Amino acid sequence: MVFGKTIVLPGEFFEPSSQTTTDPSEFLLRLRETFRTLKPTPASCYSSTSCFVHTALKTCSCIFVRVEGLKPSLTAPYQGPFEVLSKTDKHFTIKINDRTSTISIDRLKPAFLLNEFC
Repeated sequence: MVFGKTIVLPGEFFEPSSQTTTDPSEFLLRLRETFRTLKPTPASCYSSTSCFVHTALKTCSCIFVRVEGLKPSLTAPYQGPFEVLSKTDKHFTIKINDRTSTISIDRLKPAFLLNEFC
């Protein structure tokens, strides 16, 4: 809008379409041909992210376990240390309160202690 000029409707900014009205059957044929030539876009995979695994997990005898879920402020993010009973490539079997539990290594962190007390 400019002061002193007449108001222009938005449709007046564009030139009228140069295409003439076509019959519906011809339009349908062109539409089908257009969709036939469309190529799909390749799918993308976002789940290839890997979790950090500390190299000391292979040799440690005590570990900390990350607490999952919503935590109140000023609470510890890890519990432990706990004693490691057995290890596999993806899971550790640990001793928690006199019972065994199998936990994924994604939730584990090695415990570096001065005396090996778990």
